[in-house]
Amino acid sequence: MGQSNGKASGEAFREGYPLKAKEDPSATANLDFYQGARRCQPNKLTIDELHEQWWGAYELLEREHGYIQWIFPIQEDGMNSQAQMLMVHERDAIRADPACAARFVQSYRLFLDFMGFELVSVETGEVARAVHFAERFANIRSHGHNNLRITRLLKCQAEFGFERFQAPLVRCLAKEIFETSLLSPCSDSLANWWLHVIMDDAARDSMIQYCTDHDCAPMDDSGPPAEPGPIQAAS
Repeated sequence: MGQSNGKASGEAFREGYPLKAKEDPSATANLDFYQGARRCQPNKLTIDELHEQWWGAYELLEREHGYIQWIFPIQEDGMNSQAQMLMVHERDAIRADPACAARFVQSYRLFLDFMGFELVSVETGEVARAVHFAERFANIRSHGHNNLRITRLLKCQAEFGFERFQAPLVRCLAKEIFETSLLSPCSDSLANWWLHVIMDDAARDSMIQYCTDHDCAPMDDSGPPAEPGPIQAAS
């Protein structure tokens, strides 16, 4: 994310990265991984192995960073030099493959569980607290680089055709930020980053108004503060 303007970054994302470099048709690492034909690096796991072996392994999911770019690839570089930026042709192939879609949902469930949430409905994207939310929320509060991971996740949802997942997650996070204050340290990331990558205009406008009503309006075009920086390769 660096020091870039969150609103401008979100707009560029929603517009399909108009300044992105030319596609590389030979780059297929993300598609191969989601089809189960490649192991992520540096952890050397297939996606199914990662889902099975790392479920509930909270210290591991917190400590390791390279896997995030593999389970949530986007059309931006990250900190893991052994991962590949998502290509449009990969995105389109993943969207068209039901097995890849199912694996993405499982990736999402894995990371929601890590955060202290659970997916209530695949159809609507409804998210709720998990039974172990208290300890997991404490982890989010104390490890700011997870804000970067959430931004990446929200972008990947749209890339893979799960735009319906975006607003329910952001609403759930916003409730814990403003109504319970359990995730209050995340308020800047919500207002200046997460809101702006929601693809649905009405949902995005609604969430911006919600933040404004809670005295946390998004920054103007002079630019928000950078999100808390990653440790090694958080994004």
